[in-house]
Formats: sequence, C-alpha cells, structure tokens
Amino acid sequence: MKITVYQEYDGAIFGDQKYLCLLLEEFKKYAPEHIYFRAIVPTKKELYKEAITIGEVELLNEPHWIFRVISLIKVIKRSNTDVILCTNERSMLTILLASLLKRIPIVSYVTYERNSLWSDFICFFFAKRVLGISPQSILIKNGLLRKLFHKKIFMLLIGARLEKFFEVPLANDHNGPMKILLVASITYRKGIDIALDAMEELNKRKVSCVLRIAGAAVPKSEVYADSMRDRSKRFKYVQIEWLGWKSNIPELLSWADVLILPTRSEALGVCLIEAMAAGRPVITTPVGGIPSIVKDGLTGFLISPNDPSALANYLSLLNTNFDIRQEVGRAARLYALEHFNLESHIKLLKKHLRDVSNKK
Repeated sequence: MKITVYQEYDGAIFGDQKYLCLLLEEFKKYAPEHIYFRAIVPTKKELYKEAITIGEVELLNEPHWIFRVISLIKVIKRSNTDVILCTNERSMLTILLASLLKRIPIVSYVTYERNSLWSDFICFFFAKRVLGISPQSILIKNGLLRKLFHKKIFMLLIGARLEKFFEVPLANDHNGPMKILLVASITYRKGIDIALDAMEELNKRKVSCVLRIAGAAVPKSEVYADSMRDRSKRFKYVQIEWLGWKSNIPELLSWADVLILPTRSEALGVCLIEAMAAGRPVITTPVGGIPSIVKDGLTGFLISPNDPSALANYLSLLNTNFDIRQEVGRAARLYALEHFNLESHIKLLKKHLRDVSNKK
C-alpha cells in the first residue's frame, strides 16, 4: 500500500506539521509490510526542511495555489498512490482535483473548530473516510452533514510521541519567579494578547514571574506580533522572553512550572498533551477539541476565552500552592499516558487507510 499525504500550509512547524513529520517517521516501521508513506509539500519552507530529514518528501516548489493543483495532478498521475491522506480540510481542497482525475480515494481529518458548510460538504462528500481528532471536531459540523455521511465518520484521537516528555522530572517548588511557558504561533487566534493582559494584572499585583513564548509570527500576523512585543517591554515584575520557533519543547517544559494556552480557536492543542506528559499543569480554554484533553480541575484548568483575569487568578493560585501544581501535574501525566498512546493511534490509522485502499 502506497500512501501519499499532502500538507497545504508549510510556513512553520505547528500541530498539523508536527503530526505529519511524526507519521513520516512512524510509517518507516511498516516498510517490511509493503506499506510506503510519503509527503508532498508545496514550497521549500520550514516543513520541507524538517520533513526531508525524516522520510520521503516530494517538493512541488509552487507558491501559488493554482500551480500547486496542476503540479499535484502531475505527481499523482506518475505515482502509484493507493490512498491520499489529508491532515486538514484546507489540504483536501487543494488535492481534490488530482484525486478525482486519477480516482484515488481520500482519507481526510476533520480538525478545525470553524464551521464552514461548503468546505465541510466537499470534505464529507468526496472523502471515502472522515476522521475526527476529537468529538468536538465532528459535533461542530452541520447536523445534516453528520446524518447524511455518518457511515464514513470515525473517531481517531490524536497520538503523540511522548517518551521524552515522560522523562521530564516533575517540577520542584520554585525559589524565585514563577516560570510560565506558552507554545503557540504569535497570532490573535492563539490569544497572545490575553496572555499579556494576564501578565499586566500579575505585574499590578507585584507577582514576580517569567513568561517564555515559544513561537513565531505567521504570514499576515507580523503587525500583531510586533505590537505584542512592544507591549511586553512595559512590565516591572514580569519578564517576557520571546524565543521564536523552538523544537526543544521537553527542555522548555523542564524549565517551566506551568503551560498556558489562552487560545480563541483550536483543533486540539498538541502542546497541551506534551505539557501534561511532562507533568505540568496547563491553563487553557474549552474551545475545539481541548475539553477532550484537559479535565477542568483534574488535569488542568479551563478558563473562558478572552478572560485574562481568570488566567491571572489561576497563575496566582499555582504560584503560591506547590501542592496543587504537583497534584494536577501528576494527574495530567497519568492521563496523557493512558489516552494518547502513539502505537495504538498508528495501528488504527493504518487500518483506516488499508480499508479505503482495498475498496478502490
């Protein structure tokens, strides 16, 4: 079985891109079973640089959408692909024409929190199998679509490679500023301004802390990112460190006391799973698939979107209560160990791909 996966966005390494790289590495193990996995990426940006070191990657090198579609048709035409995997709806909209012309079935993930009827219809209608990465990713979709296409909808909770995170020692009681980590792109959607609003409240309360933000601006968010960096220079008791995109997340979590993600919209939030595996409490919002990861008060804390006061209050609580940090961190690590097993995830995904491929 020959599997081709296409990822439309390749400008940085976020959740979808990390997952694709993970699949490239994991599916190498199935070569003896004659299962071959390769990725197609549009341009020579961050995803290509990362993926080419891991597995088989084909570069379109096309910056414009229409030329990508044409190139994809050519690539699919000369390949012997049995099934196409799309890691999100946006990627499917680009590769769909190539799939239809060559009659190659598509398995598509449903990841976005947004509810776009026309793109959802295309995804549900043309994909041979639709995989929801969380119950919420399916439930937010139009009820009629869910009813019409219920036979092709399956749940496949995301898996993650967590060994390095399980090795991170549980946090000790800190002697000094509280250490806070935020792993996200520097965008309005990720709630970076909410994090800074919370830091401003902590600064007014004279709470000493350090916030490290690991992430980069994405296209069209540069102005927002610059304004956030300017804001972060105003605090006396709070120190903000802008790290840019980082791959050493286990090391950053080893430094941190807590991870925050005050996002306004999220598919799932792999960084939350990683933080939980590292035994760190998380503070985030109940959007998208996050409630399927974080159990409020048990494995982390959920706050309403756009509520910096609630974020500041929970940070103050964790700052002065080491026992709560440790208890929640231990529960989070156990939950991640039990629910996000990578081996089980890959085996289920392989079965879905093989089932669809055999029905061509």
